Amino acid sequence: MKGPDSATPSAHGSAARRPRPLFLAAVEPEVLADDLQRMLEELLGPVDFERLPEDGPVALARLKASRPRLAFLSTRLRLIEATTVLRAIPPARAGQVVLVVPDTLEGYRAAWDGLYFGARDFVVTRGLPAQRFKGGTAVRGRQLAHLLTD
Repeated sequence: MKGPDSATPSAHGSAARRPRPLFLAAVEPEVLADDLQRMLEELLGPVDFERLPEDGPVALARLKASRPRLAFLSTRLRLIEATTVLRAIPPARAGQVVLVVPDTLEGYRAAWDGLYFGARDFVVTRGLPAQRFKGGTAVRGRQLAHLLTD
């Protein structure tokens, strides 16, 4: 039996259905992961969106075991910092990481460190603890669209 992502013939010949892109998110609270998933699905349609706990060892293991299109990591991971995760994965994989940082001096310093260690970009949250992404939906959508271009 064929899975949903396997090649299926169409009425116009044989066409392969593309597998849905995988996205990982190790961010809290859930509302941030909800926002990310909603914006990605508005841009791309259905996606595989895997939510991870905000835990460094879990994020590191999952990044090593998978090939996500993008992985969103909080700079406030438990047990291992995001910069340590970035240093522990191959540079090409680090280039798929988008850091989620608070709108504070400490957050921007962590973002700068993450970019130095290969992160692709960062998105800023507002409120402590984080409640929403900073900037309007259109701004976030444009940033995500830009991040999805290779």
